Amino acid sequence: MSQVLTYDTVVGRELGLQDRMTALRNLRPGTRLSWPEGDLSREVLRELLSLSESVDVLRWLEAERGAAVALLAIEQSLDMAGMMYGAQNRIVSGMLTSEQERQVHQSLQDKYGAMYGPLLRSDEDWGAPKQRGDIVDGPSEHRHLVDALTRLRRKISLPAETSPSRSQVDPGPDTLLADLLRLPDSTDPARWLQDHRLSLSSRLVLEHLLQGAFPMGDLVLSATNGSSLRSIRPKVHTRSKGLLHVKVQQIDILELGFAVRVRVRFRLPKGWSSAKQPGIVRQWEGFRSVRDNAGHHYVVQVASGGVSNQIWWWHGDQTLVCWPALEDARELTLEAQPAYLSLYRPPGEGGTLIPIPGPSLGRISCTAVIGE
Repeated sequence: MSQVLTYDTVVGRELGLQDRMTALRNLRPGTRLSWPEGDLSREVLRELLSLSESVDVLRWLEAERGAAVALLAIEQSLDMAGMMYGAQNRIVSGMLTSEQERQVHQSLQDKYGAMYGPLLRSDEDWGAPKQRGDIVDGPSEHRHLVDALTRLRRKISLPAETSPSRSQVDPGPDTLLADLLRLPDSTDPARWLQDHRLSLSSRLVLEHLLQGAFPMGDLVLSATNGSSLRSIRPKVHTRSKGLLHVKVQQIDILELGFAVRVRVRFRLPKGWSSAKQPGIVRQWEGFRSVRDNAGHHYVVQVASGGVSNQIWWWHGDQTLVCWPALEDARELTLEAQPAYLSLYRPPGEGGTLIPIPGPSLGRISCTAVIGE
């Protein structure tokens, strides 16, 4: 990708995390957050919410809370290990034909076999923490986490590697677990994460904390199922300066929030043609900032969407789910200042798309009148 490094680029996914923090700090008074389990997770989230909006939350986590991030990253990895442990033995045979069962087994092996080896086939208890999230109440749990990870490593006996690099090549939660499972017993995994994977750990921990702060899963389900209370076709005034054009078609009012359905069209900047970047997934992540006429903000997440290449332009439909509910808002301002195209590289062994820096598409904002 050296041919495009002179362009204005950023990892759009990280901008989205920053803007979610801004939204959480500016919610309508009385809006109730869902706090994560574990004293340490709650403590870190409270600290993040107290920061100035000018602070880069990911860099702050790295600089100020590296030790806490490492512990929480190990906890998340242990949670994932618990889900993957013996996964091939837990497939419900009675609900599948023999051919379907074979395909599920093969798919699981193809996706994770090289990373996790015996982890998928193990059927004995390895002494995993029973209460997800409850074990990390503070730094005193360091030994507890390390011991749990050591027990698992010894149980599945993967070859030790002094410098595992899967999560460096394909930075994601699945590859991070694969690396932790291969560290020698003499290596402190928390220290290794701080020294070698702090940036990745900070992103994964922040994503996890934010996912638990609002009921976005239920909202996305409501939006995709079409279970809206009513729909509005608002009067919209759009201001666009750049390669991105967006038309707000409809706003669906949901029980806990609302869904904004938009039609997206963008053109790739020079140097970003599909021929020069084979296999790259391209996506605009939607309006990152949504606020109403009273100045209250809403958390935004892309629920569905896709784009297709039509000669010079890419276009498609997208659903943006927003939380909390609108209540008495009469006007919405939606912005991406500036808008960035998110690029994702297909992973090597796992199933997580890898975010990479994408180009600026300019600035876009619109005002939607939704009531009098």
